[in-house]
Amino acid sequence: MSEATSPQVTRMVRNSLFSVLRFLVLLPLPLLVVPFMLGKLGDERFGVWAIVALFTSYTQLADFGMGLALTKYVAEFAAQKQWQRLDMALNTVFFFYLVVGLSLATLVLLGRHFLAGLVPQISPALTQEIATVIGIAALTFAVNLTLGAFNSTLQGLQRMDLTNLTALANGIGLYLGIVVVLALGGGLVGMAVLSLVLAVASGAFNGVMTQRLAPGLRLRWRTFDAGYLRSVLSYSLNIQGGALTELLFDPLSKLVITRFLGVALVTQYEVGQRIITQLRGLFAVAFLPLFPGVSHLHAEREQQAVQMIYQRSSRYVYLLGWPAYLLLIITAPWLLTAWLGQGYAQAAFVMRLMTCGWFVSLVAFPPYMILQALGQAHLCLRAHVVQGLTNLVLALLLVGPFGFVGITVAAFVALVIGSSLVLVAFAQTLQLSGAALARLVPWRAVGLALGSGAGLFLVLTRLPQVTLLTLAALAAAYAAVYAGLLLAQGVVSQSDRRLIRSLWPARRGL
Repeated sequence: MSEATSPQVTRMVRNSLFSVLRFLVLLPLPLLVVPFMLGKLGDERFGVWAIVALFTSYTQLADFGMGLALTKYVAEFAAQKQWQRLDMALNTVFFFYLVVGLSLATLVLLGRHFLAGLVPQISPALTQEIATVIGIAALTFAVNLTLGAFNSTLQGLQRMDLTNLTALANGIGLYLGIVVVLALGGGLVGMAVLSLVLAVASGAFNGVMTQRLAPGLRLRWRTFDAGYLRSVLSYSLNIQGGALTELLFDPLSKLVITRFLGVALVTQYEVGQRIITQLRGLFAVAFLPLFPGVSHLHAEREQQAVQMIYQRSSRYVYLLGWPAYLLLIITAPWLLTAWLGQGYAQAAFVMRLMTCGWFVSLVAFPPYMILQALGQAHLCLRAHVVQGLTNLVLALLLVGPFGFVGITVAAFVALVIGSSLVLVAFAQTLQLSGAALARLVPWRAVGLALGSGAGLFLVLTRLPQVTLLTLAALAAAYAAVYAGLLLAQGVVSQSDRRLIRSLWPARRGL
């Protein structure tokens, strides 16, 4: 990649580091706070809070995929210095969100007592409390949706350091605030009010930062452009369709298990997927900055730079992702036994096979983000639809003869097929051959990880007992051996070293 584009790479990698840091800091907080919440709320009220939180997370679908679309167009307009069009894009999405958010919030507010009444076998006092929480959650949803336009704009401006700072402060504030609120007897209503206050504060901060980064930017209804809205919806609905299809992938497998094998086996499937989900989330946030970065380069018609970005990201999928996923594959039965005790052999099978599948999905993730940044979201939607249908059809075919194993294999095969379709579409879009994609794989690093993993497996099979502490120590040793082999074999290139040096903190103005 040319020197002219190297700052863009540094910016994307720095944004990735901020995203990973935020993810890792927030990761242990629920584990620490949830026991306190259970003690203060009790099982009944904690269950209500979990349901409301699930409702809030699913209402993110109400953005019609326009958040990611706004990020794409802001990145392109900023690259071309088209500040008036950036202003138009932000105002159009902001006021669209405002109308949608207020409309849905009003419907929920009007129906909050009906919704609360759907919860069976609770007292009238708790029903009223739930209705109040639902009402506050509806307002929180409207605030998050509307002010989320600023978050998407900042991401498009490639200032994910700011959006991650906001998300980090929000997450820490939420969990610390929950402890304070519950200690003072605030209960469910106090927690709901806390969430609303944090939503307003986070959105306001992002709004101020957006205005500072794009001087002259103001919220004005007359800047709303219906033609732009129709144009962006034609793109964003493909993103929305993909998100919805992916959202149904895991629940669909659990539904088939419940229908044909019984609800008890859902626990085995859920436990087997739980740690994989955390690992997937880590790498997802790490590669998310590819989207605005490639959108920026695409607007500048830097086709060669886009290919170089893919080469870099693909390289790090194998250098960092492969050994991490391999660690899960190797340690699965010991990890589950140390964590939950005996009786999770089926969960270990799920973890091992689905980790393989999700690694194939990780290989396709950078191409997936790049395709969307290049305006080819419909290709990603097609892959999602095929993946979902494959999972459904195979699960129904295999559950009879093979039971639980058949459903797990169905999900694995569907993941591989969906990911392969993304890779094929990406290769066709960038006019890359299959051989060219294969040459990007750092095969020596793949082999070194396998060698380190084989040593770890041999050690595990010879230990009489394995605890979580033992696994942590062995994982650290595995990582150290692998890193040492990378350095000794010269796999870490000069470009890797230059990139690492470029990430050292420097004074940067807003």
